[in-house]
Amino acid sequence: MQYRWPIGKPRVDHLRGGIWEVRSTLKNCSARVLFAVRGEEIVLLHDFIKKTRTRRAKSSKSPSGAGKRQIINKHRGSSFDDFLKENVQAAAVKRVIAELIEEGMAREGLSKPQMAKRMGTSRSQLDRVLDPANVTIQLDTLIKAARAVGCDVNILFKPVAKATP
Repeated sequence: MQYRWPIGKPRVDHLRGGIWEVRSTLKNCSARVLFAVRGEEIVLLHDFIKKTRTRRAKSSKSPSGAGKRQIINKHRGSSFDDFLKENVQAAAVKRVIAELIEEGMAREGLSKPQMAKRMGTSRSQLDRVLDPANVTIQLDTLIKAARAVGCDVNILFKPVAKATP
């Protein structure tokens, strides 16, 4: 994919699976946007500002203290993998849920007011359900939405492979 773009590393990089990252340097920080490609569409998954700062570490060999760069991160202990597992997965799952509900509405020929009525909820609540950026959705609301478009909800918990040290 990246070979088609006019820009390459370090601006655009493949992280893993179908997840890509665009980096942009701002005044005192970096902006990152995570995305996936679906067909010929780019689906934005998440964006964030990376606020990690760097400073020069004092060196015993140099009286001025110039030496290696040291990263100061107030979120020490968390990793980018943890971020991907929690936030990006939630955003990707919610995007799929919203798309499935919209596809069901189209299949059933339902407008938003009709869908809200079938769910027994407000139009604004339905808008939150259909908003891919709003990753919070109650299980009962998800079930109502699925049933309103003639579907059922199945949730699967599967074991995660443990990382070997």
